[in-house]
Amino acid sequence: MAPAFPTHRLDSPAEERRPFRLGIVIPLKSKSTARSWAEVEARLRATVASLRRQSSTDFAAVIVGHESPEFDESLSRNLSFVTLETPPPPKAADRAEQRRDKVLKKELGMQHLLARHPITHWFHLDADDLVHEHFVATVSRMEPFDIAVVRSGYAYYPTLNRYRSLDGIDRFCGSTAITSDRWWIDPGTPAGHSFGGIDHTRLNEFAVLRGVSIQNYPGRGVAYTMGHGDNLERTLARRARVVLESRLLSRRCDAEFCRSFGLVAGS
Repeated sequence: MAPAFPTHRLDSPAEERRPFRLGIVIPLKSKSTARSWAEVEARLRATVASLRRQSSTDFAAVIVGHESPEFDESLSRNLSFVTLETPPPPKAADRAEQRRDKVLKKELGMQHLLARHPITHWFHLDADDLVHEHFVATVSRMEPFDIAVVRSGYAYYPTLNRYRSLDGIDRFCGSTAITSDRWWIDPGTPAGHSFGGIDHTRLNEFAVLRGVSIQNYPGRGVAYTMGHGDNLERTLARRARVVLESRLLSRRCDAEFCRSFGLVAGS
């Protein structure tokens, strides 16, 4: 079950009085549940490259995992790695166990960033997805919001070096929800904050319960990475559908797409 939002809200949002800074939390799959750790590392390097490509530095990002991956370059001041000390899920972990592991990593990542940076907004980014080079800058220019959602983006197939436009991306991709920090402030908790994950499929329900509207991110902000060895669909029917979509509806990655998402052209 996804954690509920705290019930308390501020009358004067703190983020309206502080300079914008986006906290980006990247939970990393454990070796114990990965089909291929080399593939996990390769996809994470692409995710990190898309963050390094950002036109705005008004963000702080953290990767949270049990095992530290190898990076081609050292991490920067606004991009760090933190180790989750609890035991990793077993190799035969079911989806519920893997989901709990992911939520623990999100909690630790949020705590880690908030202790070091004046975060005003949060974004949970899967360790294989990519963000557009102007993603952080675009979020910083949006009107004040409690919840914002990336509705449009791209499906990216790295093994084929192809991509396609994907509307309604928030129905499939977890890297689509952006929340104000005030949604996580709860005076009833020891630290005054509530941490954890947001189920992107329940955002509309949360918004209705809290009586707020959801603002749409303008443009195609995320590339949802599909069809690689550690992100294959579990059913044969769904796998077949992904293969057909990738070959019939997509096109070869061009220079503009590669540049916008920090990819090496032709890779």
